Amino acid sequence: MSQIPTFERLVRMGVYRIRIRRSGMYQIIPFRIEFEDSPTGKVPYLKFDKIIDMQEIEKLAQEYNFPICVKNGRAFPKGKGANDFAQMYKDLVSAKPVQKSAAATTSVSPSSAQQAP
Repeated sequence: MSQIPTFERLVRMGVYRIRIRRSGMYQIIPFRIEFEDSPTGKVPYLKFDKIIDMQEIEKLAQEYNFPICVKNGRAFPKGKGANDFAQMYKDLVSAKPVQKSAAATTSVSPSSAQQAP
């Protein structure tokens, strides 16, 4: 089994392929990352436009720790809801990349580093 990506990586991927059991056989299904507006912000979902058994969707939501939306319903990991994922997405978007400080980017020339006392 491959390693499950983090929340941040799933959101940035756009499409993620998951092996699931559908109609009695295993299939690799491409789930799109889509956002829906809620009162607390945008909620990301792994979305697929066909019907999948709800037990399988609940299992996937728990396994990937990510909300999943299919034609016949939605599933969230146990103990989490849309507000939790909206807040996680807000935190992800508002997080700025770490910038190097000016001291870390300044270089020291070899002649000035080897001055005699």
